Amino acid sequence: NPQVTYNDSTGAITLTDENGNEQTIELPKDENGNTEFPVTIVDGGGDTYTVTKDDNGNVKVEKLENKSNEENKPPQVSNKPYYSIEGNKFYNGETIYLPLSNKNYNIEAYKDSVTKFSSGSVWSSNVEVVDSATASYTPNTISESISGSVLSTRNNNDTLQCRIVVVNVEFEEDINQRWGFDENNPEIENDYPSFRTSPFHGIKWKSLKSGGTPDNILVTVLPDGAERCVTFVVSDPNFIVNSFTKIINNKHRLSVSATNAKESQLTAQIGRFINDTMQIKLCGITEKTQKVRVFIVHEENDDVQVIPYLTTAASDTTIVISSGNNKFLDSRAGIHIMGDDRIVYNAATGDSVVIAGENKMCESWANCLDIRTTLIDENRLQDTLNKYYGQSVYKWEVIMPIEERTVNFDLNKDGKIDVNEWMTNEMNFIYDSCVKNEDKFSIIVVDNSNDGSAGMSAYSDENPQKLAFVHPNDSRNIYMTICHELGHGVFKLMHPFEEFAGFPKGGKDIFNIMNYGNRRNKFRKYQWDEINK
Repeated sequence: NPQVTYNDSTGAITLTDENGNEQTIELPKDENGNTEFPVTIVDGGGDTYTVTKDDNGNVKVEKLENKSNEENKPPQVSNKPYYSIEGNKFYNGETIYLPLSNKNYNIEAYKDSVTKFSSGSVWSSNVEVVDSATASYTPNTISESISGSVLSTRNNNDTLQCRIVVVNVEFEEDINQRWGFDENNPEIENDYPSFRTSPFHGIKWKSLKSGGTPDNILVTVLPDGAERCVTFVVSDPNFIVNSFTKIINNKHRLSVSATNAKESQLTAQIGRFINDTMQIKLCGITEKTQKVRVFIVHEENDDVQVIPYLTTAASDTTIVISSGNNKFLDSRAGIHIMGDDRIVYNAATGDSVVIAGENKMCESWANCLDIRTTLIDENRLQDTLNKYYGQSVYKWEVIMPIEERTVNFDLNKDGKIDVNEWMTNEMNFIYDSCVKNEDKFSIIVVDNSNDGSAGMSAYSDENPQKLAFVHPNDSRNIYMTICHELGHGVFKLMHPFEEFAGFPKGGKDIFNIMNYGNRRNKFRKYQWDEINK
């Protein structure tokens, strides 16, 4: 008493018996590859079913009333020869689709429902004969075409013949995807925790936004045309396979979605067989949003030229340059203070000044031009953050407009921002002037780092100020630098060369955003996990 269902996408009927066991039968196709209707099915008890398709494309399965024969017995199904592979029956003329693998399949040849082929059977040469009724076959080479290879067994007048097609399925990143894909390249990612995923190392990962929004995976199916035998099985009902569409030649687009924040296995089923190596892991993630404020900080210089350059002063103590409104002398000895001019402290005004010196001549000039920091584009920053953090279904909101501040932070008068440790006096001076008590994460954009670095941020537990400092004129790509520094300061992501033994700085996984280099574009699956803790 089977339940009969029809799958329009594969053109196959699935029979489910009263014990829940399933058997899939491919229906015949015309020369255009369309399923031919009607189809008649007779089960082991003699019951007959018809499968029809009307003009509107609706498929209907009906059980017909049995007609008794003269002896009032139901008609019996004629016994046909078949091959049995892992309990699956393949009758004369059927195609046997097997997944590419090194697995050894036992193939048994039956003359009828109970009788195996007898001694003296001759098998085709592409199998290893075990005995007259049994052979073994290892599908370790992809079939050259959908025609496959002939599998035949002959014994006197008994002939059984099918075709074997060995199919391979590989998952790839779709460049038009919404979220992330981690290819788990065994050459460069073998140090990462997510590389050691069960049941074998190096399974690829696809991130999905929970809630049911679909995203795409590219699938290569070989040989061309074998996609008709491929179906996809998910291990968790919270994940849905929406569609499987051919793009060109052997390339297909698989649309999948996640309703909840969970992880699942998606496996390609080849005909009636599954090979665990043909799988990808799906990671459903609930989207989170983080706000970030950006401050562009310019160095303020406002000294006043009291006595013109190379002009005689009234005395050797005459003030030739005074500090401006900020009471912070910006002119520096050896750059602006020349000859025998001297810097002294003026108690009357409470700041430092420059005096003429013994020759009573002003030989210095005031530093009164602000040092401007390179500007960044707020929209490009937000787009960049969401492009890369979107791989882990994480969203950034840059508070607009970006704020510009002019701060006299250069305490040691070297013309640079001191960032050789966390936090220096100059970094604290900027924090107190711009960011104090800000509850959001803040990016300080300021040129001219004293160590030539592109940026710096401490891990979140060492960074109560919620800060990162970045230096556009020292960075090849300031937007990627900000992505990198937010990884440190917000999510405690480490450099892979510091986290994994023997990992070269800037080498091996050159695409990891937390590495060094100019080709970075990936957060890996183990980093998705950290970002979404």
